[in-house]
Amino acid sequence: MLSGPLWERCQAIVQDIDIGSTHQPESTLNIAQWTSHSVLDLSGLAVFGQEPGWLARYPDLPASLERRVATGHIRKIVLAIFPQPIRSLLLSSLFRVQELADLRRIQQVVRDLACIERQKIIKTNNNNKQSQNTECEDPPPPPPLNIISAMLQSADSSLSEEEVIGHILIFLVGASETTSASFQWMIIELCKHPNVQTRLREEVQSHWPSLSLSLSSANTTPTKPPPLFSAIKSLPYLRAVVDEVLRLHPAVVLTEHEATQQTTISGTLIPKGTLLLSPPLATNLNPRLWGDDAAVFNPGRFLLDNMNHGALGDESGRLRCANMTFSHGPRSCPGQSVARLMLACLTAGFVHSWEVSLRDPGQSYVPAEAVYARPMPDLMVTLKKVLE
Repeated sequence: MLSGPLWERCQAIVQDIDIGSTHQPESTLNIAQWTSHSVLDLSGLAVFGQEPGWLARYPDLPASLERRVATGHIRKIVLAIFPQPIRSLLLSSLFRVQELADLRRIQQVVRDLACIERQKIIKTNNNNKQSQNTECEDPPPPPPLNIISAMLQSADSSLSEEEVIGHILIFLVGASETTSASFQWMIIELCKHPNVQTRLREEVQSHWPSLSLSLSSANTTPTKPPPLFSAIKSLPYLRAVVDEVLRLHPAVVLTEHEATQQTTISGTLIPKGTLLLSPPLATNLNPRLWGDDAAVFNPGRFLLDNMNHGALGDESGRLRCANMTFSHGPRSCPGQSVARLMLACLTAGFVHSWEVSLRDPGQSYVPAEAVYARPMPDLMVTLKKVLE
């Protein structure tokens, strides 16, 4: 599904960063602005199968998404503090006009893109029928595989069109905003730990020729996994760095669930309607699960040599719920695979092309008080082209 095209687009975005004159040895980049637009561009490819530059057709979409994230933060505060009757009143009044306008605009874009993908599927099906009628030996290629096409073509799907649109919104907003925040934290950690950046660059460069060749020309079949997944698995240190950044910097700082019926948790009575709050960092930084260095950036903890596999553990040998960045169970984040893949691709391409350092090494960065915990203030870095 997310094979060569996603990889190629990632590399094009990274290599096309404008640093001004080619005679300048280095330049400054606002990673926050660059990442937000770039990841949304990639989400269009992964979710909708769009071509590069698709955002130009919807120039107001990024601003609408940005405001939705900002008002989402207010909603979280209201849900966490106020009782149910007041919650409903506040949520129906705060930012109502602008919020509804933004939501309508986002839904309009999603419906438009869904219509485009549906037309692609119809055209391909018609071509297939024509080829069968003419007994053509070489059938036309299958339609572009992406999340929306998989939903639209699912033979046993019972989802209504509105439900499909809802799921697409989750993928588009969730995968793009969370990946944008995670990549910014990735850059901060690589800047603070130049030894990690150097080791990661060496691994990526050592695999680069075969990596690029296999991904740009590989064919995926229903019985063969996308080569991009296999390629990422061949880079253990890249996977370890991605896992460690996601553990230390969960993009969603708080999730909430409302009890639909009375229940108990560890012997504590939970009445129906109780709002349950779950901060991922409470688990992700627990020394009982991660050791005394739980709060330290240490990708090595995810390498095979340092793992202690157990029957109840995940790949890191810890309990499967030791990392709650994407939550677990039936309500875990549906876009986590897309987010992980985009983060890994962007990181590999970035360290291959650029040496990156903080413009102000003394600047402190804290999670923004929003739905997605991106670094604040905006991340400014110095880039230096890597000589190949």
